[in-house]
Amino acid sequence: MSPTARDPRSGGPRAQSVQSVSYLALWAAMSLACRPGPVHAPPTAPDRIVTVEGSIHLHDGKDLAYRATLAPDPSAPGQHIGTIDIPMQTLSGASLDWAWFEAGESIEFTLALPGTPRWTGRYAADGSIICEFRQAALWLPCTMRDVSAHAGSTHTAASGGDRAAVER
Repeated sequence: MSPTARDPRSGGPRAQSVQSVSYLALWAAMSLACRPGPVHAPPTAPDRIVTVEGSIHLHDGKDLAYRATLAPDPSAPGQHIGTIDIPMQTLSGASLDWAWFEAGESIEFTLALPGTPRWTGRYAADGSIICEFRQAALWLPCTMRDVSAHAGSTHTAASGGDRAAVER
């Protein structure tokens, strides 16, 4: 090998030039491949957590207070899960069997107990909730109000005025 011709692997001027071009090409490729994509709006927030409380008007004139909390079901989009507390029956944090919530429209939930206790609430034009409670053939009026942190004001409405309990 002549003294002026160097092996490119030996680090001579030609090798350094080839190595510089290789690094430049690698940098350019990485810059294009790693550039950030377009900015997208964050996904919309999930449905809100809803907490309602009220009471069922019993035949003897007493009220049976309850409090239910519904949240979006992370494993089933569009569905809800929830719990209920009924202090007079020493029920606390009981899982709801089924729950439905449509903001400003309706709320409904059931317990997996004999007779399938079911609360049904419909939002009125003024934001109040008209409620009824059913268990088997028994219908009882109830109250329901949204006490969630997001509720601007708390609304209460009794269902059907002085309607007496009806057995069906």
